[in-house]
Amino acid sequence: PDPYVIMPVLSATTFLLMTEVGKDQMMASDPARGKTMVNVFRALAVAMVPMTMNFNSAVFVYWTTNNSFSLLQSILLKQPGVKKAFGIWDPPKPVPGQEPKNIFDEVKNL
Repeated sequence: PDPYVIMPVLSATTFLLMTEVGKDQMMASDPARGKTMVNVFRALAVAMVPMTMNFNSAVFVYWTTNNSFSLLQSILLKQPGVKKAFGIWDPPKPVPGQEPKNIFDEVKNL
């Protein structure tokens, strides 16, 4: 374990940054549920530090490295020039007044 708790905090920070960078995607189809999901992930990032502080440091090296690459990828793919070069479209906006569908309704329609 990391005696100074630097790696758990760094890992939680990169996880929180990933959540903040990706929150637009979570809120695109259903803003109410998206906001709840963002808040849950924020709480999870904070709770992750005391829950994992006794883990082996190698786990944190893996998590921090993976989170950092994912964060860089997310930031890069949000750039308009990169999106245009790769043909990535913007997420659809929710239709005003339309009730959001849940997973059970989608399965029933299959």
